[in-house]
Amino acid sequence: MAYMNAVRESGFSCLLNDTREVLGSWDHSLDWVVNEWASQAASAGIRNFALITSPESFAESTASNFHANNKAFEVRVFTDRMSAEAWLRQHSLTK
Repeated sequence: MAYMNAVRESGFSCLLNDTREVLGSWDHSLDWVVNEWASQAASAGIRNFALITSPESFAESTASNFHANNKAFEVRVFTDRMSAEAWLRQHSLTK
């Protein structure tokens, strides 16, 4: 709840999550992330979510599943920070 309150109070609508150093899958929490966390984040104001992963990693597989199943806000998966930040910047400047 503290995280969602901070997002709400910040007024930001874009979020960057860099998982390149995550070694394993996070499939065990995917259901919660998609069905609970994402709707709370959207209610707090998140509209665009950039997810950076390492190609062909277990974490990338889960990120792809999150991308495919999340309906709360727009998600894009990237392999580098520069591209992810550029995409978010486009959305943060237009809203």
